[in-house]
Amino acid sequence: MATTTIHLCDICKNSKGQTDLASLKIEVKGLKKKGFVIEYHSDEEGKQAEAQNKVTLEDKIYEILSDMGVVFQN
Repeated sequence: MATTTIHLCDICKNSKGQTDLASLKIEVKGLKKKGFVIEYHSDEEGKQAEAQNKVTLEDKIYEILSDMGVVFQN
């Protein structure tokens, strides 16, 4: 089964071919943003970064829910 991909320009609303599109490649190395560690590590450092990211994500979720008026009790 063949597939067809159509690319539409957001500005002119005309269809564009694959060669008409610009490519964008983003590489992230050694970045720590908003408490999340986004970098390449050795195995031990990777495990620590994963744990740090999990805690940060949980904190952010609690913060968002708290802003929405959700109350947590122990």
